[in-house]
Amino acid sequence: MSVIVRAVRQAATVSSPPYTQTFTVPGAFGGNPKAAIFIVTGAVTEATFANGAQLSFGITDGTRQFAISSAAQDNVATSNCHNRKSNTNCIYMIAGTAVDAAANFNAWVTDGEQINWTDAPPVAALVTCILLGGTDLSVYAGDFTASSSVNTGTTVTAPGFQPDHLIIMGNSA
Repeated sequence: MSVIVRAVRQAATVSSPPYTQTFTVPGAFGGNPKAAIFIVTGAVTEATFANGAQLSFGITDGTRQFAISSAAQDNVATSNCHNRKSNTNCIYMIAGTAVDAAANFNAWVTDGEQINWTDAPPVAALVTCILLGGTDLSVYAGDFTASSSVNTGTTVTAPGFQPDHLIIMGNSA
């Protein structure tokens, strides 16, 4: 079985959108990956705390993309937490109820992937990009609405093949 998983971390470039940013692991795939997972935090540099909490978790298969985001304000008298989702972005950061940063899939490149920032992050957030590829890998990034009833299943007919592994994420937004 030939499945390749590689990760790269870099700061999101703070610039006026739209602009592209490329994530590559030279020599890792000998071609294009098939999927990318993005984990983005509000921290600006490695091992440095950020005021408040921000997290985005997103995925793309190059055709479809989905991201969730959560944020919590620090040092306030009452809880101030929010979450949102997007099925048009692979990175989606919020600050309170407002969009703080957003990016969508742009193109596969040799040994990597390129995103298009449509809403630039206000500071250089850390982006971890996990690239997946290989000859034995089939991927499908999709979303569905789970039943709100207890002990009730949700039938999902996509992707049209039986997956060996699932990555499931969700929030209540």
